[in-house]
Amino acid sequence: EKWDDTDSVGEASIREMRDMFERLANEIRKSNELHERSLAAVNGEVDLLKAELSETRSELVEANRKLDYLENQSRRNNLRFDGIDEDRNETWEQTELKVRSTLMTKLSLSQQEAESIKIERAHRTGRTRTNANGSSGRSVIAKFSSFKDRSRILKRARERKPVGFYVNEDFSKKVHDKRRSLVPEMIRQRQAGKTAYLSFDTLVVRESTHRAAAAGGGASPPIDVRE
Repeated sequence: EKWDDTDSVGEASIREMRDMFERLANEIRKSNELHERSLAAVNGEVDLLKAELSETRSELVEANRKLDYLENQSRRNNLRFDGIDEDRNETWEQTELKVRSTLMTKLSLSQQEAESIKIERAHRTGRTRTNANGSSGRSVIAKFSSFKDRSRILKRARERKPVGFYVNEDFSKKVHDKRRSLVPEMIRQRQAGKTAYLSFDTLVVRESTHRAAAAGGGASPPIDVRE
């Protein structure tokens, strides 16, 4: 009987331990399920935030593209001049007069032609440079009332290529940096005998005129772009 009592006590203890382990296992299982549901909810929120962030980035890229386009449109009638001497405390009016004078001396415009061109404003920008002709001064940005006048001046500068005097289109910083990065490749293509020039933010490369003629085709004439 004593042994029977001992066995009964042992079995009861085992059952209690089993019950306790089962309760612990159930609590752990419930806790894991709760954590898994919480983790799934958090992952869902993270995925939603990632999607919203990606959409925001896309919208930001598109907004920057539109902003850059508008900036370049606002500069459409501008030209950038380098190689014009700068006086100390030079005024905008004096800068404008220097632009007109330079159009006559460097691009051979008549006085009547130079005076007929309407310049809305002309101002200095950037750092002071010493040019090949010995002149020293910052670049001049001139805004013309007429896009036709602006194009005529740019064409004349590309045809005459005066030493120490440079005329370029005026672009946003983004486009200017892109064009500058393309200059080394443009030079390499020209050295290889190709016709290469910059058009806005793109490098255009074509077979040179004599190669195209030998092949029986035509080619666009090179455009001199000085950056």
